[in-house]
Amino acid sequence: HSGDIVICMYGQEINDNEHSMYAVNVDNDDATLKCVKITNNGIQLIPINKDYKPMNFTVQDTLSGRIQIRGRVVEVRRKY
Repeated sequence: HSGDIVICMYGQEINDNEHSMYAVNVDNDDATLKCVKITNNGIQLIPINKDYKPMNFTVQDTLSGRIQIRGRVVEVRRKY
């Protein structure tokens, strides 16, 4: 939600067996929070908001730096 504070563990490896959120940069843009799924062709970024569709990226996209996994979300803080 807008105004939330997200705490990430920097540099965490992707664990495809758990449903964790990760801070991800796409095309050097601002970080976004996505669930990351490893596929045969690369990775899939799955949004938490169901109004958006998953984004698929190739292995080459990850090797070129187009996709950068910054860290795994470990905590979300929200004020009411």
